[in-house]
Amino acid sequence: MLLEALMDRDAADQKPLRAALVISRRRNGLPADGFFIKAEALGLFDGTDPGQFHQRCLDALYNRAGAAPNPPGH
Repeated sequence: MLLEALMDRDAADQKPLRAALVISRRRNGLPADGFFIKAEALGLFDGTDPGQFHQRCLDALYNRAGAAPNPPGH
């Protein structure tokens, strides 16, 4: 629930989804299904390519922070 609230806040503020940093060991470096379900409910994800969407989220986070993308597991 906390991550969903964070996603609500980031989406409302038109900021990158910080919840994208929370990944599942069982999903090869992707967030759990709930991340994608919530992103779809927020109108941010169309359900077609979770890996690509997640990478775009990470890129947006790192670009906003001014850091080079080098997320763990990628």
